[in-house]
Amino acid sequence: MKYNPPKNPGVYLMKDKDESIIYVGKAKNIKKRVTSYFHSKNHTPKTQELVHNIEDIDFIITDNEVEALILESEQIRKHKPKFNMMLKDSLRYAYIKITDEKYPRIITARKKTKKGKFYGPYVSGFKRKNLVEISKRIFKIRACKTMPKSVCLLYHIKRCSGPCEDHISKQDYNKQIDNFKEVLKGRTNELITKLESEMELYSKHQQYEKAKEIRDQINDLDFTEKQKIELNKNFDQDVIVKVEDKNIALITLFNIKRGVISGKKEYKFPLEEELLSSFIRSYYLSKSIPKEIIIDENLDDKDALEKFLSMNKNSSVVLTNPIKGNKRQILDMVIKNAEFTLKRDVLEELRINLKLLKKPEIIECFDISTLGGTENVGACVQFKDGVPNKSEYMLFKIRDVDYQDDFASMAESVRRRYSRQLKENKPLPDLIVIDGGKGQLGLAKKELENLQLNIPIIGLAKEFEEVHTIGRQFPIIIDKKSESLKLLQKIRDETHRFVINFQRKRRKKIFIETGLDKIEGIGEKTKFKLLQKFGSLENIKNSSINELKKIVGEKLAKKIKSNMK
Repeated sequence: MKYNPPKNPGVYLMKDKDESIIYVGKAKNIKKRVTSYFHSKNHTPKTQELVHNIEDIDFIITDNEVEALILESEQIRKHKPKFNMMLKDSLRYAYIKITDEKYPRIITARKKTKKGKFYGPYVSGFKRKNLVEISKRIFKIRACKTMPKSVCLLYHIKRCSGPCEDHISKQDYNKQIDNFKEVLKGRTNELITKLESEMELYSKHQQYEKAKEIRDQINDLDFTEKQKIELNKNFDQDVIVKVEDKNIALITLFNIKRGVISGKKEYKFPLEEELLSSFIRSYYLSKSIPKEIIIDENLDDKDALEKFLSMNKNSSVVLTNPIKGNKRQILDMVIKNAEFTLKRDVLEELRINLKLLKKPEIIECFDISTLGGTENVGACVQFKDGVPNKSEYMLFKIRDVDYQDDFASMAESVRRRYSRQLKENKPLPDLIVIDGGKGQLGLAKKELENLQLNIPIIGLAKEFEEVHTIGRQFPIIIDKKSESLKLLQKIRDETHRFVINFQRKRRKKIFIETGLDKIEGIGEKTKFKLLQKFGSLENIKNSSINELKKIVGEKLAKKIKSNMK
């Protein structure tokens, strides 16, 4: 599909022809969720109308589903997309209500009424339910609709403070309600500080049981707070990162307005020194300058840049490069988004150059190596989303060919790889690359046809870096500076490295087993010359001294005959 969604957790923002955001959603797997909009036949009329209006989709990748939920809520609150309002159940936008009973309860309410105190509305049902759960788990607020005469199971499992049997005073109960209100107001850190002071006080007066209760509350609150993806809500920030791929750099900028991601921009440049500094200087000549700019580089001219930006803003501006904490968390998220965009662009360029129907997210490459005409080995390497996927690398000790025949060895490798993938019901690649020309390509294609597979396949010839395809007389010539050609070269070179490393280990083992490694004066080059001349270790062993001395001299020839009996 044209939107190329990632498989990560995160948020997707659907846009109409005017580039207005019409729907915001979150997903554990963005690609799977977005694809379902276009493939499902069971949509409601409102969802069908949404799909009809989609012209483009933007994505923000997060580390996990919890962050995606929080980010989704913020984006809906900011953009107020019309289809979110049409499609979501009204309960999704419910309030948290603190009842005005003698011992108040925490409940969910669809609408505000005169009775009780209301917080919200909460866009995220997950967040709302989590807060209600906190009221029971941490603050032990009662859940029963009618006050019972004796404690129930919730008291015994420490989910209720037991006001029905006066296990807690009204004053202490209301104190827990006040503490929960602090959480609802987003003042969890302040509450933790206050509780730490109380814990020290109880401990000082040897009220250790009470101190332990508060310590447990602090630990639970601290864990809850760490799940939030939240920046400073008192002022605006920009997050700027630069990611590179050979001679191309992508600069990604996220605007943070009062703690909420409000915009995302991407810029491509040829790679050059001090690019990030130059970008910051140029960009903020015409754009609003935030109080803080978060970056992922230690800039040599950081002090000068801060002075320059502060002068233009007429107030202090700081450049920060965080190592840990919330700022580092969102910086890592922006880096992840930038890296995905850069890889996606290269794969899209490759799709266009090779005239493929879909973006080649999974690419597999084959290469053959031989040891002096024997010991043939095939290798398959997989790249997923532009990076090596080593769990899917595979080696083949060629069984059907006992002499040097790269064509037959390639055919066997392709046949064995995809016979196994089909048998194990594993995903097939979007593109196959053969390290070689038309001959090997034709045989590999025939093996695919025998397996009834129709996977795009190309041959990459080393000499001129030409791309050969089936049914085309002349090769495809991709610009030597193209990132898509560099990706193909990278995959081919990785396959070659993989098979050669394996072959070297095999060669060393064979030489040790046959005694060649024990002969003083025979190094790697000499071994290779012998194999080139005689074709196999068996032929070396059966050669005469006169034949051997033409390669290594009479002295070494006699040593070889003596050691290889």
